[in-house]
Amino acid sequence: MPLSIFQGAPAPREGEPLYTQEDHDWFIALAEERRDTCPSCGLLKSVCRSPDYQFAFQVHEDQCHATQVLSAHQQTPEWAQKHDDTRRATQLYVRFREGHTPPLEVGLELEDEDSADVDAAEVPVVSVFGNPAREVGSE
Repeated sequence: MPLSIFQGAPAPREGEPLYTQEDHDWFIALAEERRDTCPSCGLLKSVCRSPDYQFAFQVHEDQCHATQVLSAHQQTPEWAQKHDDTRRATQLYVRFREGHTPPLEVGLELEDEDSADVDAAEVPVVSVFGNPAREVGSE
């Protein structure tokens, strides 16, 4: 589906092109971003593969509690007893237990108008696997 139509533009009339020039521009930008992004770390290749930044990175760990629950489930005897084909075909996912669903605004980091000024050291550089990577020394 063209981005323009997804964003609410009317469908083209008979004989008009489905994709607008802006749609093509977005597709090219996306292809360039994918080409320039490292599939391992999610950073720009010009950064993560440059000798200039070889020692600029540090590792941060975050634990995904949902993944932990999935992993623990896969270690249970009930899971181990399932046939290999059944395990491969089973889609595991997590849901919140009743009474534990977080409010909708969690994670949105909504701010008051007065606190809109953000220190540059607090702005994430790039998101890697859902975890904001920060510049060295920003913590």
